[in-house]
Amino acid sequence: MRKRRTWRSHVIAIVAMLVIVASACTPQSDGATTTTTTVSVRSTTVASDGSSTTTTIDPALAIPLPVDESVLTGTLDNGLRYYIRYNDSPGARVELRLAVDVGSLQEDPDQAGYAHFLEHMMFNGTTRFPRNELTSVLESFGPRFGPDINAYTSFDETVYELSLPNDDDLVELGVEVLREWATEATLTETDVVEERGVVFEEWRLRDEGLAGRVNETFQELLFPGTPYEGKAPIGTPASIQATTPDILERFYGDWYRPERMAVIAVGDFDVKAMELLITEQFSTVESGEGDRDAIEGEAPDATQTKAAVLADPEVAVTSIDLLWPVPVGPVETVGDRRSRLVNDLAMTMLATRLNDDALRGDLPLIGASNSSFSFTRAFSVAAISAAATPENTQAAVETLRIELARAEAHGFTQREFDRATDEVAAVVDQWYESRGSKQDGEFAAELVARDLAGGPMMSTEQAHDIDSHLLATIELGDV
Repeated sequence: MRKRRTWRSHVIAIVAMLVIVASACTPQSDGATTTTTTVSVRSTTVASDGSSTTTTIDPALAIPLPVDESVLTGTLDNGLRYYIRYNDSPGARVELRLAVDVGSLQEDPDQAGYAHFLEHMMFNGTTRFPRNELTSVLESFGPRFGPDINAYTSFDETVYELSLPNDDDLVELGVEVLREWATEATLTETDVVEERGVVFEEWRLRDEGLAGRVNETFQELLFPGTPYEGKAPIGTPASIQATTPDILERFYGDWYRPERMAVIAVGDFDVKAMELLITEQFSTVESGEGDRDAIEGEAPDATQTKAAVLADPEVAVTSIDLLWPVPVGPVETVGDRRSRLVNDLAMTMLATRLNDDALRGDLPLIGASNSSFSFTRAFSVAAISAAATPENTQAAVETLRIELARAEAHGFTQREFDRATDEVAAVVDQWYESRGSKQDGEFAAELVARDLAGGPMMSTEQAHDIDSHLLATIELGDV
């Protein structure tokens, strides 16, 4: 981890705070009986006199979240899963995805960056489409490489994407292309050598710019001691140069197995016909010889406060990010959903307080905001981001420390809570009101996440109903 003891004019401070997650407890049931017994959960001290409060939690929080019945799901005998959904926005289009449950986390020590390099190689030839013929054939129908034909690799997964016009022949070809990627990649020495330069240029553009330096600082702060340490998907210049077909073949054989794959199709088509097409193409795929156990991701140790500083001449304004790494799991019950909303409200209140005080000139900050994002599949990050002028950097950091201690000691007011609830409710309503224009790609991304991370697969209507009800029942003491 890089550390600097002196403050310079352009600084990004990144802080991983002690994780204290306050969430509603979810009653557990053995499934044998139905009960109306409530569960009382005693919160931490809130009142100034040291007394505690008791919150009664509805046992309905243990109920599983509903499932969107408009999504047709299935699992083939070889273990491959599929998710198919009709959608007519924008219409006359089809989104196809091949989601592979493998990323850089699964790489052996001699395979740094190979999950990503293999993704590149898929566009350099398969059994039916040698060399660059695959891209040429698809582009002859209209799709363009990049906007319509693409892929990405992360620490945890690799996903291949096709966006196609709803032409029967082209859609059939697209599903066949997914199968070729799943089973028939041709990894020749010539193609590997030629692709090294392409991958290296991507590394250079990604890692040698400001965004790359910031990302590296985040990883040096968060990843030590976790399975993600040293597993950046892009690899290193040395590993890129050392890439060989035989080691790529080993990775491909070990991890590209049907039980680790899912096919997602969203668009303006006949759902049952799409199911038949996917079944015909993928049911004959045999599970490979690889039987390796996958490495499981872990959240970083968050029992200690850690800090990192990046001083960079390209940064004009100091950005101070307070990060709470939170272990994540599938959001499966109403209680899981409630816990996420409680956390969102807490972070919204904290950011709003900081931003209001900054705008009034009461704090040495330009402004503040909150966000949350999944850094990896194993943990998400709840973040408060504050901006300050370079000369106020040290004062801004000290102010944030004081304000966090104040919030922990005294909590928030009912007025702050009501305002945050209104803001979150407005976002929920806005998302619901735009449901008719939800694009194929958005649905496809949600289904990919559902398969790989185990998230909810609710309809927009179901999510709106549940979130609206929960927001109406959450109280300030819960937050």
